[in-house]
Amino acid sequence: MIAVQRPDYQDLLAEARRRLAVGTDIEALLEWFKELGFHQVDCIFAVIQLELAPQSEAKRLVHYSRAWSATRKQSEELHEALLQEVADDPDLDVRIDPDGKHWTVAIPLRDPAATDSGLPATAPQL
Repeated sequence: MIAVQRPDYQDLLAEARRRLAVGTDIEALLEWFKELGFHQVDCIFAVIQLELAPQSEAKRLVHYSRAWSATRKQSEELHEALLQEVADDPDLDVRIDPDGKHWTVAIPLRDPAATDSGLPATAPQL
């Protein structure tokens, strides 16, 4: 699992456990994490590591929390725009599960043996 890249992360998890032990609810805990500068994905990892929800539910729990409700619409719009962008690219193989909630994208990679140096034959235009 990817770890949150904060030197104080384990200390904050310990404090979160103390807060939970005295009755702090998950909503308040997520708001505290956000005030500390956690990103949404950091909160998901914390929820999993604190064993507040299994990995399969942690994203939903954080995504629909009070702390992150203001960004939910923006996140959903970004997700939809990204899906539409990759779906329209003929070079990508996009597969969407029947539930519409899970999708995968296969990106073809250049064969480094295609050029002598392994680098593209021409420099990108800026």
